[in-house]
Amino acid sequence: MKRNLRIMFTLLLIVAMVVTYTGVSIAADTETVTPDPTVTDTNTGEPVVTDPTVTETNSGDPAVTDPAGGTTDEPTEPAEGTTNEPEPTENTGSTDPQGNTDPQGNGDDQGNPEANASDPIDITDFTVELSYDSSVFKEGSVYKPDVILKDGDNIINEKQGDEEDSPVNFEVVYTGNDAVGTAKVTVTGKGAYTGTAEAEFELYELSSVTGIGYKESVIHRKSNAIGVKWSKYTEKPINGYKLYVDGTLEKTITGSNTVYYNVTGLEANTGYDMEIAAYAEDGNGDEVIGPKTAATLYTTKASPGKVTIVSAKAVKPYVTVKWYKAAGSFDGYQIQYSLKSNYSSPKAMYVSGSSTLSKNVYNLTNNKKYYFRVRTYRKSTGGYSYGPWSSTKSATANSTGWKTYNGWKYYYKNGALLKGQYTIGGEPYYFDEETGVYHGCSKDLWPKIKGASSRTKYLVSISIAYHRVNVYTKVRGVWTPRNQWKCITGYYDTTKWGKKFTPRGSWLIRGKKLKWMRNDGHVCYYATNFYGSCYIHSELYRDDDLEMKRPIDGRLGGSYSSGCVRLYKTNALWIYNNIKKGTRVVSYRL
Repeated sequence: MKRNLRIMFTLLLIVAMVVTYTGVSIAADTETVTPDPTVTDTNTGEPVVTDPTVTETNSGDPAVTDPAGGTTDEPTEPAEGTTNEPEPTENTGSTDPQGNTDPQGNGDDQGNPEANASDPIDITDFTVELSYDSSVFKEGSVYKPDVILKDGDNIINEKQGDEEDSPVNFEVVYTGNDAVGTAKVTVTGKGAYTGTAEAEFELYELSSVTGIGYKESVIHRKSNAIGVKWSKYTEKPINGYKLYVDGTLEKTITGSNTVYYNVTGLEANTGYDMEIAAYAEDGNGDEVIGPKTAATLYTTKASPGKVTIVSAKAVKPYVTVKWYKAAGSFDGYQIQYSLKSNYSSPKAMYVSGSSTLSKNVYNLTNNKKYYFRVRTYRKSTGGYSYGPWSSTKSATANSTGWKTYNGWKYYYKNGALLKGQYTIGGEPYYFDEETGVYHGCSKDLWPKIKGASSRTKYLVSISIAYHRVNVYTKVRGVWTPRNQWKCITGYYDTTKWGKKFTPRGSWLIRGKKLKWMRNDGHVCYYATNFYGSCYIHSELYRDDDLEMKRPIDGRLGGSYSSGCVRLYKTNALWIYNNIKKGTRVVSYRL
């Protein structure tokens, strides 16, 4: 029993000593801090007070406190199996562009430090870019282009022009942005930034369009339309033009390059005021219209009257269309023709002048029926305007045949003009290679004729090979055939032994005989001498056939004579009566 009491007393004594050592009162809830005689301050040698409720953040041991109540930065010896390395902790702060952490998490929404930045960044040399550098000005408007602040290619911050509040790091101020002139944007740094950066933009007014109102500004004037043009606006960028007719908007024309518009649906012989203005979209997306030009009066032309067509008549090798003169003011007539009565796939030709009332239509398909109608036209630099169509007339084309124009003869075959050497109906004809003018029977003979001279108004040619006689008269200085007759000649080849030939060359008519008795007892009439004993005369007759009813040899078109040239009696008579002495005769083998 005594032994047990001794053990309990000893335990109580130990507990009391422990309580005394730790400085904790059992009877109260308060904590007391007592000096630890085993730990002394290295500077003063005094015991150091320790607080078991304050632990070292790295090891978790009680922190060493100085006599003033603070903790000391002297580390304690680590316990066995422990280390002084810090344990990782969660960091909820933000990181700036330089990689610094804001432990309070107070970095701005751009990722830029504010409270913990050491030196603000100067933006003086930064670039301020605007969403537009210039804008047309609209009265009463305020302009705030979007702002982009850049350090080289790096975008630092963006400021939208329609935001009321500036971002936290910058202040954006607009000046002069409510009037025509140069406006300024000033960006001032705040918080992590300092300094200012600036940019300018222009606000301008549109000026008046030029070019309208002078003579050439009217492209054309019709009875129902006026084509107007103006000079291109080049002073500032624009979206296009506004055209006004009598003060009312007629057309919005998109694009600055379009400088012409045709105003249609107008009344004939009526005046209209035309105005033009440039327009553009401003920086706020609003349409701004510049000043109108001075009103310029343009008058449409009077409407011409309707044409009354008289006839369409087929005449070889064309159709002649005739009509009555129309009323009103116009420049001429248009003829339209087609193989279809509804005028599908039509062709057209123009007749200049209001007094010309007929026209020949060529190049028609032979034996085809054509339909014709006529209307007036008026011409201007912008094109043609027309009156109403006449009624329709029809004609069947006969487009093959001769045509005489200004005294010269032409030949058409199925509407095509012939050129060169042709045989038509058994007759040889030569047509000019370029113009198609008829020059006689022979291509080879023509060069010897065209430069020849004659003492009379006529010239006679003889083609020995073609057996043809041509009589020429001058038309506008050019020898032009008026007659071509078939004849009999001698041979053209002088090398054939025993054959009589017609001489070749150029001579003048020497004399004439009404009746010529040949050595063979035959007679001929109306003989015209051109060389030696060679004559142009009629066929051969018996001496007792005084009425010349039965020729002994009535053949024509061959080489049967002894050198003279025989013609049908009526043709020989024409030469006898009309070809005088001194008339040139040209004879050639072809």
